[in-house]
Amino acid sequence: MGEYSAEYAAWALLVALGTGLALLLLVVRRRVARRDAAGPPIPAPRSVGRRLSSRARDALFLVAVPIGVLQVGLLLLYPWATVVRELGRPALLAGLPVLAALGVGLIHVWRRGGLEWD
Repeated sequence: MGEYSAEYAAWALLVALGTGLALLLLVVRRRVARRDAAGPPIPAPRSVGRRLSSRARDALFLVAVPIGVLQVGLLLLYPWATVVRELGRPALLAGLPVLAALGVGLIHVWRRGGLEWD
């Protein structure tokens, strides 16, 4: 029982420190923002407000989707792959929908030309 309470105490301390840091940063931001509000206005970057062309939007999409697919795949499949041999067939069957979703995403990007590097 003592080992569990020590583990929960460590998690509680971590959550308390994270919450405290977030609140501290919010308070500091508000105080700094009030002081800077009286200063000269900051000019906006030139690209603000311009719409992307359909070609640029497609290119952005075709770069963002493979990165997202890779990140989600690594996030979900790495822990699964470490225990699938121990857990056997049920674990293998539980991972197949994730693999299928990643495969569909990869095929979609491939058909749209997102894997071509010309």
